[in-house]
Amino acid sequence: LHFRTMIGTGSNPNVAAVVVIGIEPGWTKKIVDGIAATGKPVTGFSIEQNGDLKTIMNASRVAKEYVHFASELQREECSISELWISTKCGESDTTTGLGSCPTV
Repeated sequence: LHFRTMIGTGSNPNVAAVVVIGIEPGWTKKIVDGIAATGKPVTGFSIEQNGDLKTIMNASRVAKEYVHFASELQREECSISELWISTKCGESDTTTGLGSCPTV
């Protein structure tokens, strides 16, 4: 469930590129490979064997490159049939059930 969630989040069409920071190299690679299957830019960094500061430094450099990449992308029109909308009730927030859920 964890890996499917992380890969699914990175694979979202609204995400232009992904920097994955994980603890263990094998698990980080599993997420990177899953997102890479979508064809979008993705780079993974593991804290193990590199340390916190080196990982943050390297990931920050790649994130900066990805921001430049993403800023050059143009929005694309799509059919409303390609739009997916979901809701989740906030349970303790009564305005969710009264406002946003019926609106969707």
